[in-house]
Amino acid sequence: MPVVALVYTAIVVIELIIIWVKSTEFFYYFHDRFDPANVGNLGYLGPQNWRRILRGAAIAAAPVVGVFWLTDYISEFYAVPVGFVLLALYNVMLRGIISAEVSEERRKDWRYGWY
Repeated sequence: MPVVALVYTAIVVIELIIIWVKSTEFFYYFHDRFDPANVGNLGYLGPQNWRRILRGAAIAAAPVVGVFWLTDYISEFYAVPVGFVLLALYNVMLRGIISAEVSEERRKDWRYGWY
């Protein structure tokens, strides 16, 4: 049974679900992006920003998950370290996508004139 691939895939899917929740209007029903604690940080990004992040994260996740399963199919011994490295690289890429979105909003003066 491909336990290693299932675990790594579950981690990526959980990250995608968290981003999906942030991209819904329901998230902002409970989360006040205009709270002074959120100005200038990730809490300030709106749902449209998180939708763009979700699209990039999903596009990046597809080949990563494919390599998880391919490596697990070839050898479970190599699946553990290769999966760990791929998961680390995916998270670096995901943080880069989020950082690019934050930079884009900063360039627009944070939409509402703050920062």
